[in-house]
Amino acid sequence: MRSKNALLSLAASLVLGSTALADGATLSLDFAQYEPDQEILLTLTGEPGDVAHLLASNGAATVVLPGLATLGVDLGAGLQILNLGYIPASGVLTATCDLSCGSPLLEAPCFLQVVTIDPADAGLCVTEVVVLSGAASDCGLCPADPQPDAALTASDRDFGLRLAGLGALENFRFAGGGEFAEFGDGSASVTGILVAVDDADCKLYLDLDLELRVNPLDASYPPAGSPVQDLFPGAYEQNGGPIDTDLWHYYIVTRGTAEGLGGDCLGARLDFFPGATPAQVGQGANGLNGGYGLSADLAWRVDTQPTTGTTLGAEGMGDIAIDVGTCPMGDDGPICVTYAEAGGQYCTSGDHAVWFAELGAYWRFVGGTGDLFEAPDGTATLSGEIYNTQSPNQRFCVDVFLSGLVEPGDANYPPAGSPKLGLCDNLYASHGGPVDPSTFHYYTETTGVLIGKGDFDCAVVAIERKGPSFQIGVGANVKNANYGLSGWFDMTVLEQPCNGPHISDKNGDFNVDIVSCPTQVPNSLDPISHWDFEDQAGDKVVDRAGNMNLWLDEGHEHLNWVVDGHGRGIEFDQDASGDACIRTSSTGDATWMREAIQSSGEFTVQVAFQLDGQAHSYARLVSFSSGTALADRNFSLHAFPNGSPSMDTEYRLVSSSGVHHPKIGLSNSFKLGDLIVLAMCYDGEGVLRASVDGVKIASWNVGGDLSVWTDRMFQIGNESTENRAFAGVIYDVKIWNRPLSDAELQAESAGLHAGA
Repeated sequence: MRSKNALLSLAASLVLGSTALADGATLSLDFAQYEPDQEILLTLTGEPGDVAHLLASNGAATVVLPGLATLGVDLGAGLQILNLGYIPASGVLTATCDLSCGSPLLEAPCFLQVVTIDPADAGLCVTEVVVLSGAASDCGLCPADPQPDAALTASDRDFGLRLAGLGALENFRFAGGGEFAEFGDGSASVTGILVAVDDADCKLYLDLDLELRVNPLDASYPPAGSPVQDLFPGAYEQNGGPIDTDLWHYYIVTRGTAEGLGGDCLGARLDFFPGATPAQVGQGANGLNGGYGLSADLAWRVDTQPTTGTTLGAEGMGDIAIDVGTCPMGDDGPICVTYAEAGGQYCTSGDHAVWFAELGAYWRFVGGTGDLFEAPDGTATLSGEIYNTQSPNQRFCVDVFLSGLVEPGDANYPPAGSPKLGLCDNLYASHGGPVDPSTFHYYTETTGVLIGKGDFDCAVVAIERKGPSFQIGVGANVKNANYGLSGWFDMTVLEQPCNGPHISDKNGDFNVDIVSCPTQVPNSLDPISHWDFEDQAGDKVVDRAGNMNLWLDEGHEHLNWVVDGHGRGIEFDQDASGDACIRTSSTGDATWMREAIQSSGEFTVQVAFQLDGQAHSYARLVSFSSGTALADRNFSLHAFPNGSPSMDTEYRLVSSSGVHHPKIGLSNSFKLGDLIVLAMCYDGEGVLRASVDGVKIASWNVGGDLSVWTDRMFQIGNESTENRAFAGVIYDVKIWNRPLSDAELQAESAGLHAGA
């Protein structure tokens, strides 16, 4: 392989006057491929005292491994040396770095090799080459129809899916929605709404799963029959072209379904199976241009014929060929939708994003918002995940495709049956109000799908427009006078939930505000909030991360700035009935923290404190909550006396799988009055972990995710209801939107104890 040979040649050139390299050093990675914001861990074993240099080669661009310093050697684009330092006495050297969504590792692998040098005699050892691969997961990549490049192919194919033998409808284009995602477990998925090239009324929702990833340097690389080279021969590197198939990766198994959503395809179901060759991913892999893309052979079979329209062929072969790139967005960036808040001043009721005739009226978007994209071609897509606020584990993924744009000035403006009105008369322009329906724009065609999750897992529901066209404008959400969208839809249940409630063919309604998307906060190595109580004055507690200052609230007379043998802190001089608290001014002040944690799906909260025996029997160290009930919170961390001399701890978390509140009593080695560093971590995979003074004491597989979190008060030393009083001193509170490793927790604890 070219990239591997380049590394070996470079290693040999480092030997002054010699090409002899000794064995004895090994290099390994802890995972086959990494997802963005996942820490990359390289482990090198070798002779203590030797100096280690990492050689890195990437065929797409210069390698960037944050946290590892380059030697400054100019080796040309895509090849560099990085200094790892001396191998310690243990003989094991580790180095870490992070993968981001913009990394070239997501499109082409990086080949790694380490050369170690003995400072005494300049003897060298070299490791085998290992490959570092990325998996883009939810980096916002979308499938699109391929754009053929006449310089590389004679084909004029510009559609993504071909199903030979299906009948009159064989070729399909991507209409919108969906995504392309690759995951660290070696799987990937392709989803989206497709429209038949020869029948715009035939729409399918495609859901493909790719499995068994094969990377460069794997024993089975490349798989049998691969690579498939459909471009002109001169396009490939071995013939002097730009396309290097040695950088592609593959998926052995391709399976999935396509559900008919509307028109002549409504009710149809197609099943997909592996074809003659594996799916291939990389630059030029779609066989139609030199961009980043995917292609795969497919076998297909019709499981269910459409309820109306043409009879489809029974089975056959086909293929998919797509461009993969950043999902489209408006000129001003991504636009989001959130629930429309109603009120008596608008003559409306019901604060929801989606209303269902059968499934309830209180559905909102997970994480607070969904996505809206209005394209220049007169189409739009509405997508996101919604949940029932009354039963949070009832959820749907929403993918809606809107077409048939009608704007003011068009001959058919407004469409028949539009506009849909419902606010107070005095709010409309005809009565002097701010809402002018003559400025609305409309989409006359609606096709979409609801994919069940949680209690509705396995459910598939097609939706089509019911009644007036979907409308967008100020007051168009028919709930308030904000800029928004509304539209009714009919439901056709294609698949029932596997185990959840039965769903009927009913109807529903979207009512949303259209807003700027909240800033997505990346998973950060540093805390997203840090209160160290160093200021020692006033009633403001400064967040050293600069994001969320807190305030001394009720019970000021029981809050004292202190400096003692454990450091600088704030004393809660109260008994179990005390109301002293440090908190945000409002629930809205903590929105930033909720969004930061939900954007990563994981967190760590750590508190350094000493506990007094007068504390409440369920004293709060920190609480992100709205009350004392178990479910009235996002999370909270508790420490309270269990008699002398030690204490109990409790870790409360609300996730989509339910309410969790494991409780652990600490041993007598952790005494009241001691400096204790208590931490709880949630890793996004459903595992909750507790540690004391940097040592893990327990973990629980609680499952679920953080999608059900809502805006709540954040407070230190009490509950929002001021009746769960902490007594003692708190010295340091930190929150990360990632789970700290055991080593990081040990280092944090050691630093806090050393400061004392």
